[in-house]
Amino acid sequence: MARDQQSLDYVGSNHLGGENLHFVPDIVLGIRRFLPKYFYEITSKSGLGIAPVDCTFALGMSNQEKEIFVSTLADAASNYHSRTGEPIRIFVQVSLPGHDDDAPVAKAVAKLLHTRGYPTKL
Repeated sequence: MARDQQSLDYVGSNHLGGENLHFVPDIVLGIRRFLPKYFYEITSKSGLGIAPVDCTFALGMSNQEKEIFVSTLADAASNYHSRTGEPIRIFVQVSLPGHDDDAPVAKAVAKLLHTRGYPTKL
């Protein structure tokens, strides 16, 4: 799923989603317009932000499928950095250990990127 047009275009142009790629707008991207007093002006944007979701609990992913998922995210981030030179930032969206925790998959993506020599912040 891509949450904005820029992400949709990027993922599609790199043939990462195929027919499984879907546009799902994220209301958070519009929140600045509705609650401007909570935001400061950003003079420049740089880098790629990834918030990987550990969906193994919902999809019943095997370890091999999880490795493919992590590798695909790392490949996309590597490609982005190679094309732009900008850093990669990985975010943990949900962390409720034992229930719903994205931290392990986020750390796996960060570790793989670090191993490949890409500048990554978690």
